[in-house]
Amino acid sequence: MKTTQNRKQIFDRVMSLKRFFALAASVLLTGAMVVFYCYLPAMGADDNNPHGNYTDNTNACASCHVTHNGQAPGLLNRPSQTESCYLCHDAGGQSQYDVAGQFGVNGDFANSHHQIPEGTQQCTDCHNPHDGGRDEQGQPVHWPRLLQSKAAPDVHGGNEFCFSCHKDPQGATRRVDPSTYPAVGVGHNNPDFAINGVTPFKPASGTGISCMACHAQHGSSLDKLLQVNPTNESPNVTDENKSLCFKCHNQAGPNGRYAGKAVYDNTALNPHALQVSSNTNVNYPGVTGQAGQCASCHDPHGSVNGTAQVAMKTLRGVYNDGKTSYLADDFALCFGCHNNTSENSSYDIQTPYSDIQGGHYIKTAGGNLEVGSKMACESCHTLHGSANNNKYMLKDSLGANLGDGRNECLACHQAGKQVEGLTMRDLSSEVPEHADSTAACLSCHNSAHVPTQGISGSKLGENVDAGAT
Repeated sequence: MKTTQNRKQIFDRVMSLKRFFALAASVLLTGAMVVFYCYLPAMGADDNNPHGNYTDNTNACASCHVTHNGQAPGLLNRPSQTESCYLCHDAGGQSQYDVAGQFGVNGDFANSHHQIPEGTQQCTDCHNPHDGGRDEQGQPVHWPRLLQSKAAPDVHGGNEFCFSCHKDPQGATRRVDPSTYPAVGVGHNNPDFAINGVTPFKPASGTGISCMACHAQHGSSLDKLLQVNPTNESPNVTDENKSLCFKCHNQAGPNGRYAGKAVYDNTALNPHALQVSSNTNVNYPGVTGQAGQCASCHDPHGSVNGTAQVAMKTLRGVYNDGKTSYLADDFALCFGCHNNTSENSSYDIQTPYSDIQGGHYIKTAGGNLEVGSKMACESCHTLHGSANNNKYMLKDSLGANLGDGRNECLACHQAGKQVEGLTMRDLSSEVPEHADSTAACLSCHNSAHVPTQGISGSKLGENVDAGAT
């Protein structure tokens, strides 16, 4: 009996050793195949498919899979899907894309990233490692960057790829409304736009995702996956602020509405760049912490509100220019700050503008605006700063060094000047009190926004109505 037991023990030990060596051989073979397929040029692979042509070369499957004893679902050769991907997609792998480094898995995690390192998302949420297979004619189907959205499997590129998760009201942490995102060819979705030899809205990857102009796909040292240097020129983006906008919007615009970064960033020329003001509220409602930033007034992903002078709508409030008749409500964007909450009452423009005689209203027919219409804010003001050293952000097209209380008014109120389609007449010949006066206009006129109120002596009336605004 004892001899039988000894024989059984010996047999069990032999079988255990055989199983051990079989498993060891499988691991070594898998390792060798991984080295072969990850660290040597792909052999027999389709040129468009970085993961190999599996139909013609099934041995390539061993790059990621173990035949019988996988360590993770899908017979993967590593404990997790992510670790299998990192075999090639790290700094030492064959792939040129160091995805592990982009996520920061070998050190501190990237400041913002898709939740791959935490395990709440997987690489296959965005990528299909097997690509598109073959079509009905047996030809390989390639998806750029192997993109296939798990949320929308038929989507393989374009901004719709990002929208498949990041859309309102789907519940994504970073929501974008696709219905207000600019159409292809417009603004932040214009593939033909180029700067510094770069076409930021036309990624070289061929994915067609213009979101990549501002956002990194895996991880970033900045918040909200923002690109550190999307145009390949210094300086780098510093945070979620106007430094990102300046990467493209650094030069003056073609229509005079934007004088460039140097002017915008100079608070003496552009009070809208102030982060703290003793005059008025500088935090536009709903944009906490963005005082003095482009995002105070603009949503880079698009909006239902915009100016008629720019194709892409980005405004965070109503600004209805391009009409023939205006009311105060048409400029709610401006009045979000310039209202009766202003610390300095002189910067409460909404109240006087809402007056029936406010807003430099039109009193003469025949021009671009109807009688009774207010004038648009941009009739007198620029919104991004004056390059001509004008106070109060007065428009550069009106002149230079304006704002002494007289010269800004005479920029329009002079003989022959065209204002909104009306020809202005000489005030000195129309109003006797103006003939020899060199006083500042506001010495008599109460407000530039309601100029008919508070006139000393004879009020502004019938004698100047014709041909004046």
